Amino acid sequence: MGEDEKNGALLGLFAGLLWDLTSGVHMGFNCIFIMIMCFFSCALVTYIARDIFITNFVSITVATVLYGFIYWLFFIIIKGVKGGEMTLVTFYIPCVIYTLVLTPLIYLILRPIKRKLNEAPKPVIEDKREIK
Repeated sequence: MGEDEKNGALLGLFAGLLWDLTSGVHMGFNCIFIMIMCFFSCALVTYIARDIFITNFVSITVATVLYGFIYWLFFIIIKGVKGGEMTLVTFYIPCVIYTLVLTPLIYLILRPIKRKLNEAPKPVIEDKREIK
């Protein structure tokens, strides 16, 4: 959040690519999904809403619920994994709830770091007086 759509999409693409490379399965799914979610989250902040905690929380909620449901549908149900119907309530919904519970804590930790990194450097004023 706080970036323009292009930068947000590129960051999402890179994050998804790293996730896909480490998971080794479903290559490209995380890359494309996170890129799209980052694009729409950044567009939401740029054109419609302010960059505040509620906007971030709503974006994270929508992205997490969509990710869990789409992943469950495509890679569990459509593939015909035995007992896959129950994984929605025994695994994916608890993961979504766990993520949403920890989101405020992670937000409180990362927000000051992001602000510090985005600060403009202070100009250095040299003293050109002669020292006698």
